[in-house]
Amino acid sequence: MSVRIDKYLKQTGIIKRRTVAQRMIESGKVSVNGRIVKPSYEVKIGDKIKIIFPFKEVELLVDQQGKPKLLNETKKDHIDYADPADS
Repeated sequence: MSVRIDKYLKQTGIIKRRTVAQRMIESGKVSVNGRIVKPSYEVKIGDKIKIIFPFKEVELLVDQQGKPKLLNETKKDHIDYADPADS
């Protein structure tokens, strides 16, 4: 499996636009295995991806087929106005 995380998030439908994915990654809203990554990070099987959206946080596991498996979803009771996805 050799795909950039920004493309992976777009291709799997987790984030609808690649540019939004890139902005979220660059602002630290996306981490892999507990580390902040760059948009060029190559996703690997077994990676744990955490994404912080304005209203929720999502944790995913990249399964053996390269598909995202939802591990956890936590809803927020407030809006994160600093989120680049809002612009």
